[in-house]
Amino acid sequence: MTNNKWDELYNDQEYRYGKEPNVFVQSMLPDHPPSDVLSLSEGEGRNAVYAAELGHRVTAWDYSSVALDKLRQLADERNVNQLFRLPVLFPAKNELLASFPC
Repeated sequence: MTNNKWDELYNDQEYRYGKEPNVFVQSMLPDHPPSDVLSLSEGEGRNAVYAAELGHRVTAWDYSSVALDKLRQLADERNVNQLFRLPVLFPAKNELLASFPC
């Protein structure tokens, strides 16, 4: 059992929404030249990987570590891992507590 509902949601071999980008993203993104893209709540990565395939430099984040693992896997499959940055936005609880001594 995982520690959050989002990990539970994505904890499956299959990609919950598939591997192809959202129709809206697919219709809009090709019209923009490669640039820096920030994708929050990215899920399993289908839209971020698509952006990277178009040459965008993507910073992607999701609360689910399971989803981010699947994003890395999809980026590997599509050979676009070099265009990704996956920041740690929420440090571990102990690190957070250490940042704010009482």
